[in-house]
Amino acid sequence: MPDWAHFGAHRWGREPALLPAPAVVAPERAHRALTEAAAPFRDGTRFRSLPDVRFRTDGGRLRAPGGLLPAAGDRTADGYLRRLRGELPGTGWLLVAEQPLALDPVLWSAVRDELALLWSRVGWPALPVTAELTMGDRRCVRDEGLALPAEEAVLTWVLSGTLEARLWPEERGEPPPSLGPDTEGVRTFRVRAGQMVYWPAAFRSCEVHDEGCLTLRLRVPAGPRLAAGAVKNLLAGFLETGREKNGGVPVLPFPPPADKDGRVPVASHVEAVAQAVSAVLGGPRPARALRVQWAARRSAAGLEPAPLPRDEAELSAVTFGSRVRRVSEVVRVPDGPGHWVWAVNGHVFRVTGGAGDKVLRGLPRGTVTSVAELCRAVGAPEGGGTVLTLLRALYRLRGIEVTGTAGGPGEEER
Repeated sequence: MPDWAHFGAHRWGREPALLPAPAVVAPERAHRALTEAAAPFRDGTRFRSLPDVRFRTDGGRLRAPGGLLPAAGDRTADGYLRRLRGELPGTGWLLVAEQPLALDPVLWSAVRDELALLWSRVGWPALPVTAELTMGDRRCVRDEGLALPAEEAVLTWVLSGTLEARLWPEERGEPPPSLGPDTEGVRTFRVRAGQMVYWPAAFRSCEVHDEGCLTLRLRVPAGPRLAAGAVKNLLAGFLETGREKNGGVPVLPFPPPADKDGRVPVASHVEAVAQAVSAVLGGPRPARALRVQWAARRSAAGLEPAPLPRDEAELSAVTFGSRVRRVSEVVRVPDGPGHWVWAVNGHVFRVTGGAGDKVLRGLPRGTVTSVAELCRAVGAPEGGGTVLTLLRALYRLRGIEVTGTAGGPGEEER
């Protein structure tokens, strides 16, 4: 495992680093997630959708890669690699899937748990972390990091193949005329499977993918502009709620009308929005929404979106005779007298009264407990009542797992 304590104390936010880091996920599990994310894109380009899948070759990005994307017939990452080497002879290529982890709750949880070890040392991100799975070959170059503002730190685990990361500090201004591995002022890291490369937000990057390079790449927001954008989006959501959709185009006639004192008035639509912003900012809603949003993000270690909850039909697995084990942290935030917001695996729900605290005390993380014993311990009525309702909410959000019945060990459910 990476030495996150040493890394956090000496490298995080300071300088690039290469760390020994066994794969957070198995390459074949990552390949399955790539294949599932790519499936809708085989029929054409999709806009404003997550996961987002992009494919490029040495000649540039392909808007409709179609059959070049992984499919069900590509049963393994090596099989997909062999197929593309045959279909694109001598050509470098790179496949990028943005935010694919939510398609696989096990994969998402493995990455979240690893990140939690790091965040407990350096602080928990207040903005979403962008996760990518990438696969590339024949020294395909990813160079958008040269032009974009260096507002994100990057953590990249190499799951297979080789990645060459060329880095240079943003403060140098324009990129060097050459970004070869021996260019003056450019730091080059050659990263192989079982290693991770990190660079802080102050660095620009150029990445070269070779030997069927498969990676898990995480972008961690660090620039203050990104926080302003997150608050703006939150306010926009408040303003859209309940507003008329057909109010007309907010324009002034020309020449514009003037008041008696000669001043030109503000267009009524724009003025109404400004007044609505003032009203929202003067109330408690933004602060509460940000607290709830942070609780969900904290429970997800920043990974958004989170996997969808279990289906309602699955909740019948939790009965008075079940044995359960808590597998996830529960983040609790006060929400008024006698009320709490509970966040589990990126989702939130509201809990009222003191029963919740008793349930958590009787259900330490990793310990198997029967529901009947838990009900007796917290003084709940025979049959479960409120305790059973709360456990089913935790089960739906994958905070607990059912390990069997009180009469036998059973088989653990996913």
